[in-house]
Amino acid sequence: MNLIRRERLLARVQQSQVTLLIAPSGYGKTVLLAQLAEETGTAAVRLDFREVGNDLHTLVSDLADALSLSAPSVAEAVKAANTGRPLSAKQLAQQLTPLSPTLFLLDHAERLSRDNELWLVTLMKLLPAQHRLLMAARHWPSAEVASLVASGQVHVLGPEQLAFDAHEVTQLAATQGRQQDTELEAQHGWPMGVALTVAGAYGHSAGDLIRALLGSLPMELQRALPFLAPYDLWTPYLPDLLGLKVPDDWLGLLINQRLPLLQQGGAVQPHEQVLTVLDEQLRLQRAVWQATYRQAAQTALTQDQPLQALNLLIHAELSQEALAAAEQIMPALFQRSQFRLIREMVARLPSEGVAASPTLSEVYGLSLIETGQAMAGGKQLQHLAQRPETRARVLPYLAHSSFMQSRQKEALELIEEAKLHWSTLSAKQQVFLLTTEGNLIRDTDSDRETALEKHLAAVTLAERTHQESALGAALIALNVTYLQLARTDDALNAAMRAYEIFDRLGQSGRLPIPLLNAAILHGTLDKVDEAEELLRRALSISEEQQTSTTTNIYFALGGVALKKAQFDEASTSFMKGIEQARLSNQPDMEFLSQALLSETARAQFQHTEADRQLALTESLLERHPQLTEIPTLTTLLRFQRGQRAWAQGDRDGALGFFHNYPTDSGELAEWAARARLYVAQIHFEQGRLEQAHLDAFMELHRQGKSRLYLNLDLPLLRPVLQEAVRRGWYADELADYAFGRSEARRRVFVRTLGRLELTVDGEPLPLTGASRARAQELLALMALLPPATSAELQRTLIGEDRGDHRNALQTLRTSLAQATGIEQPVVQDDQRRYTFSGELDVRTDLDELRRATRLRNLMLIRRILGGDTAFLPGLDRPWAADLRDTEVPEALHAAYRVLGTEALERGALAEAATHFETMQRLFPEADTLRTLIELYRGLGDPGRQQDFERDLARL
Repeated sequence: MNLIRRERLLARVQQSQVTLLIAPSGYGKTVLLAQLAEETGTAAVRLDFREVGNDLHTLVSDLADALSLSAPSVAEAVKAANTGRPLSAKQLAQQLTPLSPTLFLLDHAERLSRDNELWLVTLMKLLPAQHRLLMAARHWPSAEVASLVASGQVHVLGPEQLAFDAHEVTQLAATQGRQQDTELEAQHGWPMGVALTVAGAYGHSAGDLIRALLGSLPMELQRALPFLAPYDLWTPYLPDLLGLKVPDDWLGLLINQRLPLLQQGGAVQPHEQVLTVLDEQLRLQRAVWQATYRQAAQTALTQDQPLQALNLLIHAELSQEALAAAEQIMPALFQRSQFRLIREMVARLPSEGVAASPTLSEVYGLSLIETGQAMAGGKQLQHLAQRPETRARVLPYLAHSSFMQSRQKEALELIEEAKLHWSTLSAKQQVFLLTTEGNLIRDTDSDRETALEKHLAAVTLAERTHQESALGAALIALNVTYLQLARTDDALNAAMRAYEIFDRLGQSGRLPIPLLNAAILHGTLDKVDEAEELLRRALSISEEQQTSTTTNIYFALGGVALKKAQFDEASTSFMKGIEQARLSNQPDMEFLSQALLSETARAQFQHTEADRQLALTESLLERHPQLTEIPTLTTLLRFQRGQRAWAQGDRDGALGFFHNYPTDSGELAEWAARARLYVAQIHFEQGRLEQAHLDAFMELHRQGKSRLYLNLDLPLLRPVLQEAVRRGWYADELADYAFGRSEARRRVFVRTLGRLELTVDGEPLPLTGASRARAQELLALMALLPPATSAELQRTLIGEDRGDHRNALQTLRTSLAQATGIEQPVVQDDQRRYTFSGELDVRTDLDELRRATRLRNLMLIRRILGGDTAFLPGLDRPWAADLRDTEVPEALHAAYRVLGTEALERGALAEAATHFETMQRLFPEADTLRTLIELYRGLGDPGRQQDFERDLARL
């Protein structure tokens, strides 16, 4: 028989000093010990307790014999100490202390006596740190071991861990050229069963092995066991309850026969393969087989296990009884949102029987819709819609099904028809109808106020009629509408109320929806980590319950990853969203995921791939024309097409898509703001940028609460943001976007133009100690220059022969530490150059100039401020000669713009005119000339005004 290397388990057992392998026979415990012995780099000591006497003295002696090969001297010492009274576990641990690292492999520990168990537990506690111990047993009842496991001293691998995973089954099957099939799946990872099924050892399958083991049992037990096939837990008293005759120690006989039985206290849980063989034997007498399962189903009902009872009836092909039971059980499951379970159970019932039952047809159809199979659910409900007596009751649900499939016109017609039967609908159906109508109005007409009225009416009706489940669904719809109306607090309250309702009702299948919506709200506030945590919780529940929300969750996860600039994760999530949308027939979600996948590729400058994904997005409109009726989708597509034109260099084409982009687009408000910024960038590139372009962007930017949404576009749009800051337009709000965002904990800002000012998080920096004035200048110098040595600071700040900069440095360190709480705000790097701690974010009002021209700007800025300033007197020294002789017109032009704009804001028109005239001499520009014309008109100087008008005409 071929074996595979259990890499997964071999890696796990390396993580603990003491590991127990506890599982029934056939789970590969002995094989794993053998593989570990072969691969360990240390000495291995093996001991099989089947070959050990049941007294402690013999156990220690046999352990010494096993040690003799790798450590003969230690073995002799143990034997010598084991004469007379048995050697205690503590004494053995002391004997093992000087021994080099050794791996102890102990097998079949279930054979040990109680005294020997306690001795081994003590050894586990005291085992020297350099050694490791692995012990295998079919069961281990010792309570002492449980306490060691709880404290983390012992690691346990049980049947679930020891069973083959899918990869291992495939790997073993490949050794015989076999593919995965139902026979292999039936083994549920039981290693012995998988191995036998794959290899066909001696012509036998896993089932043949079970039959052979059962055939060697006493005949009385063989006759009784088939009647236990309906029961998945066998207690010692089960045969007596069923009136069966068995030997007194019947469970012990089964365990010793090496059948795959998992012991649970005094009972055992048989492997499914055992139950399958017994069921086959019982099935030979059909009447007896059905009577046995009917009795088991009645027992399950008395034990409040209705699902188990239904399973048994279905298995025994008792169709009418199963249908009758299902009509009682399924509505209760639906109330608990067990949609996946309903879908699976009803699918096993006779289809004609389900179609004949209005209750089962309705519950089954709605469960299909809730688990993402809207088309199949709609078809199931159509059976009821074709009957006059049941049509009205399913119209709200059919409308919801059509809405889920983006068949908006059909949904509207069904809603209007359902309204005609309003008085005959139950309160729950009325709430459902109002909720669906609000959703349809919101997503097709973009009339969010009317949608809000519908959803509030649904909530009010549900509250008045005490329809809690319907209330939760209405609150979810209300949450989305509030979100699109930018009422985030109301939206969050609605989501949390819905979550509390579903949680209280035990409706786990509905929990992903409020979790998803709460995550979306956190995402709009840039709380991306909290949003991702909520989405992971929602995804776990949604995948378990197989709900239709899975598609939306993957889409939201992709959006969170985009905000975090994790493009690979975003692509993976969007691709999973596309796959889920196709499986659940949700073309609208497929469209959204496909569009955002294109945008993800675009953010990585993979324009060919982005164009391909966008073409796939556009093709969805051809396959699903109803999507064109959803404004959100067409608005998003317009943005994507604008990006494509931009990437192709067609600025006019891009402007056509971005200009007049809808601003009332609800959840696409961020795209509207981005579109306006693209418009500003295009005008900037074409030399036509005006403040009105930035005003239009900032109007939307300020309405939103997210600031991460621009991250995707910054590599393209940063130039216009930098220009806006240079011109003094929204400089405080846009500086981070324009010149990069720091994650430092405290913000230190240095103002150098005009008057030197220092602030920490917007508050003036209090300087304490000597040389406070020089400390101010030192901070400004360090902010403007790259890291400098002590000598360079001395020469630049004070001069080579005038005092000492160290007092200023100490004052600066002390003041910053007190103001920020950072112990070392000024540090030295490995070249002994002074710089600021990484915990500080130090900025100046000349950062954009420093980034462009670095050191050369210092002399120019000083020249702007005037020759008599005391700022950075060291620039007069020979060391700075290269700075004084360098002309940087661009830096001067930008600096004069800052000074001129500040003067305008103060109303100092003459001073502003001086600065703008200097700008005009450096770089003649029409915008500057227009500003000068207006300035001299305000100053009442027609002569200068006419001069600049002539210059503008010539330009």
